[in-house]
Amino acid sequence: MAANRTLSDAELETLADTLVLRRHPVALSETIVPERDPRHGIPLAMLATLDAPTPGRLAELELQDVIGRGGMGQVRRARQIALSREVAVKTLHEHAHPRAGDELLQEALVMGALEHPNIVPVHLVGKDARGGPLVVMKRIEGRSFGALIAEAPEDLDRHVRALIAACNAIHYAHAQGVLHRDIKPDNIMVGSFGEVYVLDWGVAVALEAPVAGLPSAATAQAAGTPRYMAPEMIRGEPLDVRADVYLLGATLHHVLTGRGPHQGDEAMEVLRGALSRGPFTYEP
Repeated sequence: MAANRTLSDAELETLADTLVLRRHPVALSETIVPERDPRHGIPLAMLATLDAPTPGRLAELELQDVIGRGGMGQVRRARQIALSREVAVKTLHEHAHPRAGDELLQEALVMGALEHPNIVPVHLVGKDARGGPLVVMKRIEGRSFGALIAEAPEDLDRHVRALIAACNAIHYAHAQGVLHRDIKPDNIMVGSFGEVYVLDWGVAVALEAPVAGLPSAATAQAAGTPRYMAPEMIRGEPLDVRADVYLLGATLHHVLTGRGPHQGDEAMEVLRGALSRGPFTYEP
C-alpha cells in the first residue's frame, strides 16, 4: 500500500461520482456499488445451467409472506416441503437493474462456499417462475447489530461477544481467500439466542486465487459504505485482509460511540475525513 497517499479534490470528486454519491446524498451509511462493477466469472448465462422452473419443481417450495426487501430483491418466508422446514427465498424485484442477477448469484455462490456457523447457509440456487435467479437459504430471525447497539448502548459485554463472533466469520472467510469489504453493524444480525450472522457478501472480492468467480481485490473498483471505509479502499489501492480488519475496528468504534467513524453531511466531507482521520480519544 502507498502509505498515507493523499487525493486531490478532483480525485475525490471522481470517486464520489463513481460511488454514485451525487445521486444518493443520504446513502453515506449505505452500501454503494459503482454503476460499472463487473462480477467476473458469474454471468447470468449461468442460469442456463440451472433447472428450468416447472410447476413440479416450484411446488417443492410453499412460498409465504415477504419478510424483507432490499434495493434489488426481496426475501420471502417459505416452507421446504420435502424436509418440512421453514426457509428463506431471495429473488429479484421485477424491475431490478440489469446487473442485479449477477450480484445475487455472486453472493449466493460466495455464501455457499463459506461454511461457517456465523455465515448464513445456502441450500439451493435455481430459477423462479420468471426465469430469474432464486436462492434458498436458512431462515434466520433476529435484529441488526446496529439496532441493538442503539437500543442498549450500555450493554457492552453482549455487543463485544457479538462482534467477536463476527470476527470469527471474517477470519474464516480470509482463510478461504475472501475479503468482505462491507462490514458494519447493519450487516450483522443477532438472534434471540445469541446466534450471530455476517450478512451481505455482495461486494466481496478474492484475495489471491479466484474464489467463486469473484473479482480480484487487487483490481476491483471502490465499493463499500463511506462512513466505515478504510483509507486504502478510498484511495483505490490493492486490498488485503487489513481492509476488513479496519472495518471490524470501525464497527467496534460504532459499539463504543453509537456511530461510524467518518462523519459529515456531504460526500466530500466524509471521504476527506476518512483519509485524514487521526487517533480518536475515547471518553470513559
